[in-house]
Amino acid sequence: MPDFPDNLLPASFRGIPFDVDPSVSMTTGRHIARHEYIERELSTTQDMGRRQREWPIDAFVFGDSYQSKHDALLEALETKGPGLLIHPVYGYRLVAVGAVSIEIEPGGLARFSITFVEHDEPPFPVVTRSPGAALTDAASTLKAASSADFGAFWDVAGAAFVAVQAAVSVRSLVKRLRESILSPLTAIAGAVGNVSRAMDVMSNAAESLVDTPGDVVTALDDILTAIGSFVPLEAIVPIVAAADATTEPTPDAQQAADNAVHLQRLVDRLALANAATQILDVNFDSYDAAASARDSLADGFVTASETAAGDVFDALTEARGAMVADVTEQAADLPRVRTYTVDRLMSSILLAWELYGDPDRAYEITERNNIAHPGFIPLGTISVLSE
Repeated sequence: MPDFPDNLLPASFRGIPFDVDPSVSMTTGRHIARHEYIERELSTTQDMGRRQREWPIDAFVFGDSYQSKHDALLEALETKGPGLLIHPVYGYRLVAVGAVSIEIEPGGLARFSITFVEHDEPPFPVVTRSPGAALTDAASTLKAASSADFGAFWDVAGAAFVAVQAAVSVRSLVKRLRESILSPLTAIAGAVGNVSRAMDVMSNAAESLVDTPGDVVTALDDILTAIGSFVPLEAIVPIVAAADATTEPTPDAQQAADNAVHLQRLVDRLALANAATQILDVNFDSYDAAASARDSLADGFVTASETAAGDVFDALTEARGAMVADVTEQAADLPRVRTYTVDRLMSSILLAWELYGDPDRAYEITERNNIAHPGFIPLGTISVLSE
Protein backbone atom coordinates (compact mmCIF):
# COMPACT_ATOMS: atom_id res chain seq x y z
CA MET A 1 0.00 0.00 0.00
CA PRO A 2 1.37 3.47 -0.84
CA ASP A 3 2.49 5.73 1.99
CA PHE A 4 -0.09 8.22 3.26
CA PRO A 5 -0.17 11.15 2.81
CA ASP A 6 3.05 11.45 0.77
CA ASN A 7 1.80 9.72 -2.37
CA LEU A 8 -1.65 11.15 -3.11
CA LEU A 9 -3.85 11.09 -6.18
CA PRO A 10 -6.98 13.23 -6.63
CA ALA A 11 -10.04 11.05 -5.99
CA SER A 12 -12.56 10.43 -8.77
CA PHE A 13 -14.92 7.78 -10.15
CA ARG A 14 -15.65 7.54 -13.88
CA GLY A 15 -13.80 10.86 -14.15
CA ILE A 16 -16.08 12.63 -11.63
CA PRO A 17 -13.89 14.28 -8.96
CA PHE A 18 -14.75 14.28 -5.26
CA ASP A 19 -13.04 14.75 -1.91
CA VAL A 20 -12.48 11.74 0.29
CA ASP A 21 -12.11 11.01 3.99
CA PRO A 22 -8.40 10.35 4.68
CA SER A 23 -9.12 7.20 6.74
CA VAL A 24 -9.09 3.99 4.69
CA SER A 25 -10.21 0.39 5.17
CA MET A 26 -10.56 -2.70 3.02
CA THR A 27 -12.38 -6.02 3.32
CA THR A 28 -10.71 -9.11 1.89
CA GLY A 29 -9.94 -12.73 2.82
CA ARG A 30 -10.54 -16.22 1.45
CA HIS A 31 -13.65 -18.20 0.54
CA ILE A 32 -13.64 -21.19 2.89
CA ALA A 33 -15.88 -24.26 2.61
CA ARG A 34 -16.34 -25.91 6.03
CA HIS A 35 -16.55 -29.72 6.30
CA GLU A 36 -17.80 -31.26 9.55
CA TYR A 37 -18.45 -34.95 10.15
CA ILE A 38 -21.17 -36.62 12.22
CA GLU A 39 -20.00 -38.17 15.52
CA ARG A 40 -16.40 -37.33 14.79
CA GLU A 41 -14.30 -34.77 16.63
CA LEU A 42 -12.89 -33.65 13.34
CA SER A 43 -13.49 -30.84 10.87
CA THR A 44 -11.64 -29.58 7.82
CA THR A 45 -11.79 -26.61 5.49
CA GLN A 46 -11.40 -26.22 1.76
CA ASP A 47 -9.93 -23.08 0.22
CA MET A 48 -12.23 -21.88 -2.58
CA GLY A 49 -10.16 -18.84 -3.61
CA ARG A 50 -9.75 -15.22 -2.65
CA ARG A 51 -12.75 -13.08 -1.81
CA GLN A 52 -13.44 -9.97 -3.83
CA ARG A 53 -11.90 -6.96 -2.19
CA GLU A 54 -14.27 -4.25 -1.00
CA TRP A 55 -13.41 -0.63 -0.27
CA PRO A 56 -15.88 1.35 1.86
CA ILE A 57 -15.23 5.01 1.08
CA ASP A 58 -16.64 8.20 2.56
CA ALA A 59 -16.72 10.78 -0.24
CA PHE A 60 -18.07 14.31 -0.19
CA VAL A 61 -18.68 17.28 -2.48
CA PHE A 62 -19.17 20.83 -1.29
CA GLY A 63 -19.19 24.48 -2.31
CA ASP A 64 -21.51 26.79 -4.20
CA SER A 65 -21.88 24.28 -7.04
CA TYR A 66 -22.23 21.24 -4.78
CA GLN A 67 -25.64 20.36 -6.25
CA SER A 68 -24.26 19.86 -9.78
CA LYS A 69 -21.30 17.93 -8.35
CA HIS A 70 -23.71 15.81 -6.30
CA ASP A 71 -25.81 15.06 -9.40
CA ALA A 72 -22.77 14.17 -11.52
CA LEU A 73 -21.33 11.80 -8.91
CA LEU A 74 -24.72 10.19 -8.28
CA GLU A 75 -25.18 9.56 -11.99
CA ALA A 76 -21.71 7.98 -12.19
CA LEU A 77 -22.48 5.73 -9.23
CA GLU A 78 -25.81 4.61 -10.70
CA THR A 79 -24.41 3.91 -14.18
CA LYS A 80 -24.47 0.25 -15.15
CA GLY A 81 -21.21 -1.69 -15.25
CA PRO A 82 -17.75 -1.30 -13.69
CA GLY A 83 -15.86 2.00 -13.72
CA LEU A 84 -12.43 3.40 -12.98
CA LEU A 85 -11.91 4.48 -9.36
CA ILE A 86 -8.93 6.70 -8.58
CA HIS A 87 -8.23 6.77 -4.85
CA PRO A 88 -5.51 8.74 -3.01
CA VAL A 89 -4.22 5.58 -1.33
CA TYR A 90 -5.40 2.60 -3.39
CA GLY A 91 -4.59 4.18 -6.74
CA TYR A 92 -6.31 3.08 -9.94
CA ARG A 93 -8.92 0.33 -9.52
CA LEU A 94 -11.56 -1.11 -11.83
CA VAL A 95 -14.56 -1.51 -9.54
CA ALA A 96 -18.29 -2.11 -9.39
CA VAL A 97 -20.53 -0.04 -7.14
CA GLY A 98 -22.27 -1.70 -4.18
CA ALA A 99 -24.42 0.05 -1.63
CA VAL A 100 -24.51 3.88 -1.59
CA SER A 101 -26.01 6.15 1.05
CA ILE A 102 -26.14 9.94 0.82
CA GLU A 103 -26.53 12.66 3.43
CA ILE A 104 -27.13 16.32 2.56
CA GLU A 105 -25.97 18.80 5.18
CA PRO A 106 -26.82 22.52 5.46
CA GLY A 107 -24.31 24.90 3.95
CA GLY A 108 -23.75 23.03 0.70
CA LEU A 109 -22.25 19.65 1.63
CA ALA A 110 -23.20 16.20 0.37
CA ARG A 111 -21.68 13.07 1.94
CA PHE A 112 -21.57 9.74 0.09
CA SER A 113 -20.91 6.43 1.85
CA ILE A 114 -19.95 4.08 -0.99
CA THR A 115 -18.91 0.44 -1.13
CA PHE A 116 -16.74 -0.25 -4.14
CA VAL A 117 -16.22 -3.89 -5.12
CA GLU A 118 -13.22 -5.23 -7.03
CA HIS A 119 -14.01 -6.12 -10.65
CA ASP A 120 -11.76 -8.36 -12.73
CA GLU A 121 -12.14 -9.17 -16.39
CA PRO A 122 -14.50 -12.15 -16.98
CA PRO A 123 -12.92 -15.48 -18.02
CA PHE A 124 -15.03 -15.59 -21.20
CA PRO A 125 -15.11 -13.32 -24.29
CA VAL A 126 -17.27 -10.20 -24.11
CA VAL A 127 -18.23 -7.60 -26.70
CA THR A 128 -16.39 -4.32 -26.11
CA ARG A 129 -16.00 -1.07 -27.98
CA SER A 130 -12.73 -0.43 -29.76
CA PRO A 131 -10.15 1.57 -27.75
CA GLY A 132 -10.83 5.26 -27.98
CA ALA A 133 -14.37 4.92 -29.32
CA ALA A 134 -15.98 6.31 -26.18
CA LEU A 135 -13.44 9.14 -26.04
CA THR A 136 -13.95 10.04 -29.71
CA ASP A 137 -17.71 10.18 -29.16
CA ALA A 138 -17.29 12.23 -25.97
CA ALA A 139 -14.99 14.70 -27.75
CA SER A 140 -17.54 15.12 -30.56
CA THR A 141 -20.29 15.70 -27.98
CA LEU A 142 -18.12 18.30 -26.25
CA LYS A 143 -17.54 20.16 -29.51
CA ALA A 144 -21.27 20.16 -30.31
CA ALA A 145 -22.24 21.33 -26.82
CA SER A 146 -19.55 24.04 -26.87
CA SER A 147 -20.69 25.27 -30.27
CA ALA A 148 -24.32 25.47 -29.11
CA ASP A 149 -23.35 27.27 -25.92
CA PHE A 150 -21.21 29.79 -27.82
CA GLY A 151 -24.02 30.44 -30.30
CA ALA A 152 -26.46 31.08 -27.47
CA PHE A 153 -24.30 33.81 -25.88
CA TRP A 154 -22.44 35.38 -28.82
CA ASP A 155 -24.22 38.57 -29.86
CA VAL A 156 -22.97 41.35 -32.16
CA ALA A 157 -26.34 43.06 -32.64
CA GLY A 158 -26.88 46.62 -31.48
CA ALA A 159 -24.26 49.32 -31.65
CA ALA A 160 -21.49 48.99 -34.23
CA PHE A 161 -19.06 49.14 -31.31
CA VAL A 162 -20.07 45.62 -30.26
CA ALA A 163 -19.29 44.09 -33.68
CA VAL A 164 -16.00 45.98 -33.89
CA GLN A 165 -14.95 44.76 -30.46
CA ALA A 166 -15.94 41.20 -31.40
CA ALA A 167 -13.58 41.37 -34.38
CA VAL A 168 -10.87 42.79 -32.12
CA SER A 169 -11.39 39.86 -29.73
CA VAL A 170 -11.01 37.37 -32.58
CA ARG A 171 -7.79 38.99 -33.77
CA SER A 172 -6.39 39.16 -30.23
CA LEU A 173 -7.12 35.47 -29.74
CA VAL A 174 -5.42 34.49 -32.99
CA LYS A 175 -2.40 36.60 -32.03
CA ARG A 176 -2.15 34.87 -28.65
CA LEU A 177 -2.35 31.43 -30.24
CA ARG A 178 0.37 32.42 -32.70
CA GLU A 179 2.69 33.74 -29.98
CA SER A 180 2.15 30.99 -27.41
CA ILE A 181 2.18 27.97 -29.72
CA LEU A 182 3.69 28.70 -33.12
CA SER A 183 6.61 30.95 -32.16
CA PRO A 184 8.54 28.23 -30.26
CA LEU A 185 8.05 25.82 -33.19
CA THR A 186 9.39 27.76 -36.17
CA ALA A 187 11.73 24.87 -36.97
CA ILE A 188 8.75 22.87 -38.23
CA ALA A 189 8.54 25.16 -41.24
CA GLY A 190 5.94 23.38 -43.35
CA ALA A 191 3.40 22.64 -40.64
CA VAL A 192 3.82 26.03 -38.98
CA GLY A 193 3.41 27.75 -42.32
CA ASN A 194 0.09 26.01 -43.01
CA VAL A 195 -1.35 26.85 -39.62
CA SER A 196 -0.02 30.39 -39.76
CA ARG A 197 -1.78 30.95 -43.07
CA ALA A 198 -5.02 29.61 -41.58
CA MET A 199 -4.61 32.06 -38.71
CA ASP A 200 -4.04 34.90 -41.17
CA VAL A 201 -7.26 34.01 -43.01
CA MET A 202 -9.27 34.00 -39.78
CA SER A 203 -7.75 37.26 -38.56
CA ASN A 204 -8.31 39.03 -41.89
CA ALA A 205 -11.90 37.80 -42.12
CA ALA A 206 -12.77 38.66 -38.52
CA GLU A 207 -15.37 41.32 -39.44
CA SER A 208 -17.42 38.89 -41.51
CA LEU A 209 -16.90 35.86 -39.27
CA VAL A 210 -18.32 37.48 -36.16
CA ASP A 211 -21.76 37.79 -37.76
CA THR A 212 -22.15 33.98 -37.75
CA PRO A 213 -21.16 32.11 -34.55
CA GLY A 214 -20.93 28.81 -36.43
CA ASP A 215 -18.28 30.23 -38.75
CA VAL A 216 -16.22 31.33 -35.75
CA VAL A 217 -16.46 27.82 -34.28
CA THR A 218 -15.46 26.15 -37.55
CA ALA A 219 -12.48 28.45 -38.12
CA LEU A 220 -11.15 27.97 -34.60
CA ASP A 221 -11.66 24.21 -34.66
CA ASP A 222 -9.79 23.92 -37.96
CA ILE A 223 -6.83 25.84 -36.54
CA LEU A 224 -6.75 23.87 -33.28
CA THR A 225 -7.06 20.55 -35.10
CA ALA A 226 -4.13 21.46 -37.36
CA ILE A 227 -2.07 22.62 -34.39
CA GLY A 228 -2.77 19.39 -32.52
CA SER A 229 -1.29 17.31 -35.34
CA PHE A 230 2.26 18.40 -34.48
CA VAL A 231 2.21 20.38 -31.23
CA PRO A 232 2.85 18.40 -28.02
CA LEU A 233 0.08 18.15 -25.45
CA GLU A 234 1.95 20.24 -22.90
CA ALA A 235 1.67 23.20 -25.28
CA ILE A 236 -2.06 22.70 -25.87
CA VAL A 237 -3.24 22.43 -22.26
CA PRO A 238 -2.03 25.89 -21.12
CA ILE A 239 -4.46 27.43 -23.62
CA VAL A 240 -7.19 26.73 -21.07
CA ALA A 241 -7.63 29.94 -19.11
CA ALA A 242 -11.08 29.62 -17.45
CA ALA A 243 -12.10 33.16 -18.42
CA ASP A 244 -14.27 34.94 -15.83
CA ALA A 245 -17.06 37.38 -16.61
CA THR A 246 -16.56 41.09 -15.87
CA THR A 247 -18.93 43.96 -15.10
CA GLU A 248 -18.95 46.92 -17.53
CA PRO A 249 -20.62 50.38 -17.21
CA THR A 250 -22.86 50.23 -20.32
CA PRO A 251 -24.94 47.48 -21.99
CA ASP A 252 -22.88 47.61 -25.21
CA ALA A 253 -19.60 47.43 -23.30
CA GLN A 254 -21.00 44.55 -21.24
CA GLN A 255 -21.97 42.62 -24.36
CA ALA A 256 -18.54 43.18 -25.90
CA ALA A 257 -16.86 41.94 -22.71
CA ASP A 258 -19.19 38.92 -22.54
CA ASN A 259 -18.38 38.06 -26.16
CA ALA A 260 -14.65 38.05 -25.37
CA VAL A 261 -15.23 35.78 -22.36
CA HIS A 262 -17.32 33.27 -24.33
CA LEU A 263 -14.79 33.30 -27.17
CA GLN A 264 -12.05 32.32 -24.71
CA ARG A 265 -14.23 29.59 -23.21
CA LEU A 266 -14.93 28.24 -26.68
CA VAL A 267 -11.20 27.97 -27.38
CA ASP A 268 -10.66 26.24 -24.03
CA ARG A 269 -13.28 23.59 -24.80
CA LEU A 270 -12.30 22.98 -28.42
CA ALA A 271 -8.61 22.72 -27.43
CA LEU A 272 -9.46 20.12 -24.78
CA ALA A 273 -11.64 18.10 -27.15
CA ASN A 274 -8.86 17.99 -29.74
CA ALA A 275 -6.15 17.23 -27.18
CA ALA A 276 -8.23 14.39 -25.71
CA THR A 277 -8.37 12.60 -29.06
CA GLN A 278 -4.78 13.48 -29.88
CA ILE A 279 -3.48 11.79 -26.73
CA LEU A 280 -4.61 8.40 -28.05
CA ASP A 281 -2.13 8.70 -30.94
CA VAL A 282 0.87 9.55 -28.76
CA ASN A 283 3.43 6.72 -28.51
CA PHE A 284 4.46 7.03 -24.88
CA ASP A 285 7.62 5.16 -23.93
CA SER A 286 6.59 4.64 -20.31
CA TYR A 287 3.58 4.50 -18.03
CA ASP A 288 4.96 7.50 -16.16
CA ALA A 289 4.98 9.67 -19.30
CA ALA A 290 1.43 8.62 -20.18
CA ALA A 291 0.19 9.23 -16.64
CA SER A 292 1.79 12.69 -16.54
CA ALA A 293 0.13 13.72 -19.82
CA ARG A 294 -3.17 12.22 -18.68
CA ASP A 295 -3.14 14.08 -15.37
CA SER A 296 -2.16 17.38 -17.00
CA LEU A 297 -5.01 17.08 -19.48
CA ALA A 298 -7.43 16.03 -16.73
CA ASP A 299 -6.49 19.19 -14.81
CA GLY A 300 -7.34 21.22 -17.92
CA PHE A 301 -10.81 19.68 -17.99
CA VAL A 302 -11.32 20.54 -14.32
CA THR A 303 -10.29 24.15 -14.97
CA ALA A 304 -12.68 24.46 -17.91
CA SER A 305 -15.51 22.90 -15.87
CA GLU A 306 -15.31 25.74 -13.36
CA THR A 307 -17.00 28.09 -15.85
CA ALA A 308 -19.32 25.54 -17.47
CA ALA A 309 -22.89 24.49 -16.79
CA GLY A 310 -25.61 22.31 -18.25
CA ASP A 311 -24.74 20.31 -21.38
CA VAL A 312 -21.21 21.73 -21.57
CA PHE A 313 -20.41 20.72 -17.98
CA ASP A 314 -21.79 17.23 -18.63
CA ALA A 315 -19.79 16.93 -21.87
CA LEU A 316 -16.56 18.07 -20.18
CA THR A 317 -17.11 15.58 -17.37
CA GLU A 318 -17.84 12.72 -19.78
CA ALA A 319 -14.81 13.52 -21.95
CA ARG A 320 -12.51 13.77 -18.94
CA GLY A 321 -13.67 10.40 -17.62
CA ALA A 322 -13.32 8.71 -21.02
CA MET A 323 -9.85 10.19 -21.50
CA VAL A 324 -8.61 9.08 -18.08
CA ALA A 325 -10.01 5.57 -18.55
CA ASP A 326 -8.62 5.12 -22.07
CA VAL A 327 -5.12 6.41 -21.33
CA THR A 328 -4.89 4.40 -18.10
CA GLU A 329 -5.97 1.23 -19.90
CA GLN A 330 -3.67 1.67 -22.88
CA ALA A 331 -0.68 2.58 -20.70
CA ALA A 332 -1.15 -0.27 -18.23
CA ASP A 333 1.39 -2.54 -19.92
CA LEU A 334 4.03 0.11 -20.57
CA PRO A 335 7.29 -0.07 -18.59
CA ARG A 336 7.69 2.12 -15.51
CA VAL A 337 10.51 4.60 -14.98
CA ARG A 338 12.85 3.60 -12.18
CA THR A 339 16.16 4.82 -10.84
CA TYR A 340 19.47 3.04 -11.25
CA THR A 341 22.66 3.85 -9.37
CA VAL A 342 25.83 3.78 -11.48
CA ASP A 343 28.62 2.91 -9.07
CA ARG A 344 31.39 2.12 -11.54
CA LEU A 345 32.63 3.39 -14.88
CA MET A 346 30.68 1.89 -17.77
CA SER A 347 29.33 2.71 -21.21
CA SER A 348 25.66 2.98 -22.15
CA ILE A 349 26.07 -0.14 -24.33
CA LEU A 350 27.28 -2.18 -21.36
CA LEU A 351 24.47 -0.90 -19.14
CA ALA A 352 21.86 -1.63 -21.82
CA TRP A 353 23.17 -5.18 -22.03
CA GLU A 354 23.09 -5.63 -18.25
CA LEU A 355 19.59 -4.19 -17.86
CA TYR A 356 17.82 -5.47 -20.96
CA GLY A 357 20.13 -7.92 -22.70
CA ASP A 358 19.96 -5.59 -25.71
CA PRO A 359 22.90 -3.26 -26.51
CA ASP A 360 20.76 -1.46 -29.12
CA ARG A 361 18.92 0.28 -26.26
CA ALA A 362 22.05 2.23 -25.32
CA TYR A 363 20.74 5.24 -27.25
CA GLU A 364 17.56 5.21 -25.13
CA ILE A 365 19.61 5.43 -21.91
CA THR A 366 21.80 8.20 -23.32
CA GLU A 367 18.86 10.31 -24.50
CA ARG A 368 16.76 9.84 -21.36
CA ASN A 369 19.56 11.09 -19.11
CA ASN A 370 21.20 13.68 -21.42
CA ILE A 371 24.51 11.86 -21.21
CA ALA A 372 27.20 13.80 -23.07
CA HIS A 373 29.16 10.76 -24.27
CA PRO A 374 27.64 7.25 -24.57
CA GLY A 375 30.99 5.70 -23.67
CA PHE A 376 31.08 7.23 -20.19
CA ILE A 377 28.04 7.30 -17.90
CA PRO A 378 28.61 9.64 -14.94
CA LEU A 379 28.56 8.03 -11.50
CA GLY A 380 25.33 8.56 -9.60
CA THR A 381 21.60 7.99 -10.10
CA ILE A 382 20.01 7.88 -13.56
CA SER A 383 16.55 7.05 -14.90
CA VAL A 384 15.90 3.85 -16.83
CA LEU A 385 12.85 1.86 -17.89
CA SER A 386 11.81 -1.17 -15.90
CA GLU A 387 11.84 -3.39 -18.98
